[in-house]
Amino acid sequence: ENCVQGLLEISRRGLVLSSRDLKSHRRATDQDAREERLAASSSAAETLSALASIGSRGHLPLPAVAVVAKGLCSLLASVDSTMSRISLSGLYPLAATNDRGEEAALRIEKEAFVSQRESCVADIAELLWSLLAHRSSACIAVTALLRFIETELFPVPSALGVQTD
Repeated sequence: ENCVQGLLEISRRGLVLSSRDLKSHRRATDQDAREERLAASSSAAETLSALASIGSRGHLPLPAVAVVAKGLCSLLASVDSTMSRISLSGLYPLAATNDRGEEAALRIEKEAFVSQRESCVADIAELLWSLLAHRSSACIAVTALLRFIETELFPVPSALGVQTD
């Protein structure tokens, strides 16, 4: 159970790319900053792939299912361009260059970054589907998904301290 939560945390750090999780500044465009972002997204892709593999076999511990389902929903919300305040170009900024060769190399790096993030989204979807499809985890996963939608996506006004008449 702790291993599963650790894998989710690695995935979160690699997808969200919070400034508190990175050594370099968010807007840094130097090689070290780009390599750090690529390594983080690669780690996220690998951990989510491992979780999806474990989940597809029905081997996630039942006590972890609700936490995993909520964590996966949170990850999806963080990478969804309609819900995130940070654009993809903000997550992986590139410096302007006049060198065509360098520009092509930077474009390939960014495509690798995007590809890893897309792989993460696919693994999240696969794992969520596995949780919903397995008889032993379906009820727990559905409850966690609905609770996430209710509390995180569409919070009830009374929960925000707003009175309704």
